[in-house]
Order: sequence, then C-alpha cells, then structure tokens
Amino acid sequence: AASRELTFGNVVVPPGLYTLWIYNSRADGPQLVISKKVGQWGAGPNSYDPSQDLGRVPMTVANAPQHVEEFTIAVRPAGQNRGALDFAWGDKVATAGFTVRQ
Repeated sequence: AASRELTFGNVVVPPGLYTLWIYNSRADGPQLVISKKVGQWGAGPNSYDPSQDLGRVPMTVANAPQHVEEFTIAVRPAGQNRGALDFAWGDKVATAGFTVRQ
C-alpha cells in the first residue's frame, strides 16, 4: 500500500514516522500530540520534546463498551477516506479522527 498524507483536524501529516503522545489538558481536554521525534523509549525525563511537535489535535472521550484491561490503540475505518485512532484503557476511549488525502 502506498503511503498517503493524513489530516487530523487542521494538522496535515505527511507520510513518514512519528511518535504519538496524549496530553490531557485540564482546560482543553485530551489532545493527540503528533511528534516528529522518533526512536525514544518510554516517557522518562527528556523523552518528550515539544519543539518537535508537528501538531496537536483535540480528542473526544467516550465510555468504553467494555472494560479494557490493557492500553489498546486501534485504527478504525469511519467512512470513505476517513478513519479514527481509538486509545482505550479502563472504562474510557479517547478518539482522534482523520482523513486520507487523495
């Protein structure tokens, strides 16, 4: 399959490698952070560098259909040229929708 550009909200993500972070802002709710920095492991000191952010996207949060014991990331189709990343853990699912640019 060919790599395609994705758009999350107003953030255009060219084909390539990225690290995904979730930032839970008390004021703005959860945000998907798309970082250009790759290769780090874990979330220890200095593993996140905000200067490498490609962008941040607001996420929606809903109750999980069932309790999720292990943190799970799923890519879900959501219609023609659209999809969503679902991040599930415990009783919640945080979602960031995207479109595939043609």
